[in-house]
Amino acid sequence: MNRIPQLLVIGILALAGCESDPYQGELVPCRCEVEACTSASCGYDLRLDAACAGQIDHAEVLIDGHLEESALTPGQDMFPCTRTEPGVASQIIVRGGDWVWGPLVERCMNPGETRLLVLQCVEAAAP
Repeated sequence: MNRIPQLLVIGILALAGCESDPYQGELVPCRCEVEACTSASCGYDLRLDAACAGQIDHAEVLIDGHLEESALTPGQDMFPCTRTEPGVASQIIVRGGDWVWGPLVERCMNPGETRLLVLQCVEAAAP
């Protein structure tokens, strides 16, 4: 019995299975693109601390279920699309390399402010 045709068929089936589009599901759109964010809403300035250079190339930012289009990279500020209205809290999760920050809960206390969040790549000391 010749095994080459069998292996060829298995290989073709495996490739055919890989060609289908992966299903990721619907991503939540940026709140400010779907509904108007007021001028009183708070924005964010996200930064990776200098200690992160060489540890991660980029990080993904998820705010209130919205995955931001731009990636956070060491040495560059990121200003996400998502903003938070006064008195409201937003949940922020950042993931890059082996690092995960959050969930961080940030509340807009001062209307119109830009909240600076500097994320560090250092292990927390044990209590």
